Amino acid sequence: MVVSFQNTSSSFVVVAQVTLVWNDPPASLLAGVSLVIDFDLRVTSPAGTTYLGNGGAAADRLNNAER
Repeated sequence: MVVSFQNTSSSFVVVAQVTLVWNDPPASLLAGVSLVIDFDLRVTSPAGTTYLGNGGAAADRLNNAER
């Protein structure tokens, strides 16, 4: 899913805080990673800078909450 927001006014700056949280079903006891559904938060600024959830350099593969 992609959600877009665009600030069309040049008279003010919009500061956005984005949080993605979801319920994850229990993983198998034999699973190496306990996250079953792996969504990744990625925000791209108007300048083209990409920010990943939880401030990492790579997508977060362990948590069901990303900010």
